[in-house]
Amino acid sequence: MIPSLIIRDVQLNLNRLEMYRNLFLDKFLVYHAISRSELKILTLIPKHKTCYIRDLARDGHYDHSNASRIVKNLEEKGFILTSVPPFDKRSKQVRLTAQGRELTRNFEEALLQRFGEFIINCQTEKLSNLIEILADLNMYLAREKEAEKNNCILRQKAKPGS
Repeated sequence: MIPSLIIRDVQLNLNRLEMYRNLFLDKFLVYHAISRSELKILTLIPKHKTCYIRDLARDGHYDHSNASRIVKNLEEKGFILTSVPPFDKRSKQVRLTAQGRELTRNFEEALLQRFGEFIINCQTEKLSNLIEILADLNMYLAREKEAEKNNCILRQKAKPGS
C-alpha cells in the first residue's frame, strides 16, 4: 500500500475511534457530573502506592497548578481526600474516598461492558500487537513532544535580549 494511503486509513480509523470514545465518555461524564480531566485524575490515583499532586501532574500531562485545581474540585465533590505529609509541608498526598473508588470502579465496569465482548472475542496475538503498536506510538509522540519543547527553549534563548 502507498504510504499516503496508509496514513489516510490510519487517520480515518483513529478519527472513528475517537468519535466512539467521545460518545461513550460524554454519556458517562454527564451522568456522573464530572469533567474529562477529573476522570483522568481519578483513574491515575490508583496507579500509585502513595500519590501526590506532582505525580498526577506528570502522569496526566498537566502543569502543577492545573492538577491542583482539578484535585481541589474533586475534593469538593467528595471523590478524593488530600493531606499534607509531615515530612514535606509543600506536598499534597491524594487518595480516593469510597465515593471515588466507586466511581472509578463504575468507569472500569462501563468500559468492560462496552468493549469487553470485543476484547474477549479478539485473538490474543492481535491484542498484543495492538498494545505494542500503541506503546510505540506513545513513545514516539512523547519524544516528539520533548523535542518540540527543547526547540522552543532553544528559540527563546536565541532571541535577542534574552
